[in-house]
Amino acid sequence: QGNQAFSEENRVIEALTKYSRAYELYNYLDRKYNVQIHEVLVRIAICWDVLGNYVLAYENLCKALEVIPKIKVLTVYKTALEFSLNKSKEAYETLELFNKISQHSKYIYLYYLFNIIFKFIDYDGEDKINHEKQVKLLEDINKYFSKYGKGTVLLYIRSNIYNNLYVWAKAKNKTELLQDYLTRREEDIKDAMNIDKIDTNCLITEGVTRIST
Repeated sequence: QGNQAFSEENRVIEALTKYSRAYELYNYLDRKYNVQIHEVLVRIAICWDVLGNYVLAYENLCKALEVIPKIKVLTVYKTALEFSLNKSKEAYETLELFNKISQHSKYIYLYYLFNIIFKFIDYDGEDKINHEKQVKLLEDINKYFSKYGKGTVLLYIRSNIYNNLYVWAKAKNKTELLQDYLTRREEDIKDAMNIDKIDTNCLITEGVTRIST
């Protein structure tokens, strides 16, 4: 597994090198190659993301959005990177921008998805056993599932919420709720393991410019 991971990382680095050379070439030739420059910058960003360098991934994605702004999928990708870099204020602002440009779009579900994810991450410390906040988040997830269907990330988050509610119930001596929360938690984990994750591969295999407009 170690050799395989090393080999995959080398392929990403090789791709990164090629994309960087292509970007330099397009940039040198003529600014009329905006679409190509944009495409290459996004692929460079994804390579850095895969390698775990979110700073360079973010820098290149921002450059891509300067070339061709307000691309829906890439705007929400920017939101995710900002949150990963602890730029919470910018992340929420970018998410609201995504909401504005994605109305009546098939990607609007991502706005509600990331809203839930960000709230869950922001709920730390005492908020994790705050019954009211946890139940509200649970309601938001259930509404999302009713409208858009189940997804891996939110199933894992919901399982975590059930775990938090279990801790709350135990602290409050509400023993009648304990088994139900545990059962629901296990069911969500099982369901999540049976659903394929959506990741940045779709941006590469489908063509970032084509799927983002």
